[in-house]
Amino acid sequence: MGNIQADLELCSSRQETVLQILNLEQKLHLKVLVLLWRWWSARNKANAVSFYLMECGKLANTEKPGKVRSISKWKAPPAEYYKVNVGASFYPDTKSGGWGFLARDCNGDFLEAGAVSSNHI
Repeated sequence: MGNIQADLELCSSRQETVLQILNLEQKLHLKVLVLLWRWWSARNKANAVSFYLMECGKLANTEKPGKVRSISKWKAPPAEYYKVNVGASFYPDTKSGGWGFLARDCNGDFLEAGAVSSNHI
């Protein structure tokens, strides 16, 4: 897996990175995607903990309530960056699953998307 990581770090564009992943042998392809998904999932869990701690802090605050919090929307990445959202599922009973991604630029314009389903993972 170390060689794969090194190869992905050398990619100069989002398209090259995605193609590099998609061109891997299927077993490695799935391992990389599962690792990316686990990384994303762990990051979301850490963000959720921070959110709940912040909410608990608000409960302890005795000041008058302020503005009602609005629903958060998609946030653009900094200029010159791309944002890639990914999702995946796994069904243990059938040992099948799938994943997908969507990439947007700093203006929110669509760049690339893809999805794969696999049996016998």
